[in-house]
Amino acid sequence: MAKVTAPLMSMDASGALGKALVFAKWKGINYARRYTIPMNPNTVNQEKIRVTSPRR
Repeated sequence: MAKVTAPLMSMDASGALGKALVFAKWKGINYARRYTIPMNPNTVNQEKIRVTSPRR
């Protein structure tokens, strides 16, 4: 993750630039990172843990 020292083109940027970069702000700090595809694998072991663990 790269910290952005000056906002992109003199304005705040947030969102994805194609499927290459993502610009966002976290606790008032602008940053840029590589675009990644979110994953939520539903493996057998993961399903067992989800069913047996108590919800809060």
